[in-house]
Amino acid sequence: MENQIKLDFSQSETFLQSVIKSNKKQENFRDHIIVILEGDPGNAKTACVESASINEGCRFVQYVPAQDTPEWAGGIPVVTEQNGVTQAVNCRPNWFREPVDEWTVYLLDEVHLLSMMHSGILQQLVYEGRIGNHHLPERSIVVLAANGQRHRAGANPMPTPLRLRLTWIYMQASLDTVIDYQIQNGFKPVIPAFLKRFPEYLNIFEKNANSNPNPRSWKKLNTILSMELPKEVMFAATQGTIGEAYLDFIAFQKQWERMPDPVEALRYPKKCRIPFDQDVMFSMSAALGYIVDPESFNNMITYIKRWGEDSGIASEWEVFAVRAYKQKEGRKWEMQSDRYSDIKEWFENRGIALIN
Repeated sequence: MENQIKLDFSQSETFLQSVIKSNKKQENFRDHIIVILEGDPGNAKTACVESASINEGCRFVQYVPAQDTPEWAGGIPVVTEQNGVTQAVNCRPNWFREPVDEWTVYLLDEVHLLSMMHSGILQQLVYEGRIGNHHLPERSIVVLAANGQRHRAGANPMPTPLRLRLTWIYMQASLDTVIDYQIQNGFKPVIPAFLKRFPEYLNIFEKNANSNPNPRSWKKLNTILSMELPKEVMFAATQGTIGEAYLDFIAFQKQWERMPDPVEALRYPKKCRIPFDQDVMFSMSAALGYIVDPESFNNMITYIKRWGEDSGIASEWEVFAVRAYKQKEGRKWEMQSDRYSDIKEWFENRGIALIN
């Protein structure tokens, strides 16, 4: 569909949490809203469903039906004899979890890879909450995820009855959400700083490429950067992980290595050398935001003020650094911004440019 409305990670998560709340109230599985998240490969669809499930107090189970044959996905058929009658019945699918008191969200992932036989099994599941004579345990909620057919990621067309049962949400990567996640999960600061400088590399899909930059590949690169690899090996691993973005990333990384020591800047804000190149300023702002605390906040502002002419209003570098600090602190931020006078004063007098 053209002009399809797309939601970012946070919006999709909010909707999923509302759906989970609603489905918990339904007595009949047929009344459940069954959501399918569709989006580019590697844009954190699975992480979105998992986060929404955990936030709503549910157990999260991921299952990829296409990794099993239709017989395994639907329960292996066996021959039994009952009351003198020989009949074939399906075993209980092994991915059905044992019933528990807590709610369980089943994410059926990569459903774009399903064959027509798989789709028939899935259709019965999303309509009736069962496969053959085996019902999902009580307190079960089903969510689907898929890549679109336009991505040519092995996508097969979905039968119309199945397609019309689902509520389709098209999810796209959001720069702010991805950077928030990276900061809060201790990524190497050079990665979010690079994405802030080159947002076009957040999520690219090139069907003929062996690798593309996307939220999943940036997470893999973070792991690779932690390895002590020779320079040429690191270059090759970087290219093999983020594809076409690697040349700009390597160049940016060299600038990152040239920037002043952020710890020294916070300790000696009036003496530490200052950056002059704009890219290095981006990197330095991010690095300061990652390590600053309430006690050193004023030193950070004093240091960044030296980078240019002070107009009395926060420069873009101050704003970027404070945003990085805010993202790093997460829920603790509101408490800190109210408790510490340096932070509060900055917002009241200089921070008008910061959009909350």
